[in-house]
Amino acid sequence: MNYGVVLVADAPVYLSVADSLRAGTGFAAFSDWNYSLWPPLYPMLLAAASLYVFDPHDVAGPLNAGILGLTVFAVGHCLRRYLRHRFLAVVAALSVTLSIPLTTIAAAALTEPLFILLASLALAQTARFLDNGKIWALELAAAQTGLALLRATPAASWR
Repeated sequence: MNYGVVLVADAPVYLSVADSLRAGTGFAAFSDWNYSLWPPLYPMLLAAASLYVFDPHDVAGPLNAGILGLTVFAVGHCLRRYLRHRFLAVVAALSVTLSIPLTTIAAAALTEPLFILLASLALAQTARFLDNGKIWALELAAAQTGLALLRATPAASWR
């Protein structure tokens, strides 16, 4: 029986970039391929969560489990705040928890669960801003949206 994170689609690229970041060679995949126009936040989190001691392949599973848990918590907290009946909030949070597409994608070393978490947090902060008009909530929503949509750009294209 195999254990660990699922390697599908772009997962090997993210893990290779995390290895490159740990090695100090920057955003490069497979040693020489320039990693551009891809989301850099997930490989950065993999490299940071490895504490430069553990292999990013081993860190990806617990990191994704934590991201999924935070997503369920954030959605549940937001629903509890805006739904009038606590029972409906619990049912909605359970539906997010048991969502087959969400749990399936969270099992793979992909950036989508992180995007879903940041987008959910941004929506919650936007709702908070609309409720009480606190500008810090809108600024936090903008920061979370920016992190969710962040893309790596090669330095050569900056010129």
